[in-house]
Amino acid sequence: MFTRKEIIKASIQDLSNRKPRIKKGIISLVANTVFKQMSLALLRGEKMGISGVGTFKPTADEINREIRNPKTGEKIHVKGILRRVHFIASRKLKGITRIGE
Repeated sequence: MFTRKEIIKASIQDLSNRKPRIKKGIISLVANTVFKQMSLALLRGEKMGISGVGTFKPTADEINREIRNPKTGEKIHVKGILRRVHFIASRKLKGITRIGE
């Protein structure tokens, strides 16, 4: 699986090879700004979509469980909120990924 940085770097290289007048630094700045704004929107609990890619929806589940300290064997009660991002792919993205099947 690729990391976010590897995907961004590959995209930047591809874009800069196709458009040599655009500097890699500018492309990198734009990509980082987009990811930062996406992260901030999801942290605020906002649902967001990218046309042709899909929708990102933040979810929060309350957890209430008991865990065990492996060193001492002591049981600890944990309460909190588990935050995740749910992704729903667009029809276009699903169609692209099904070509190889």
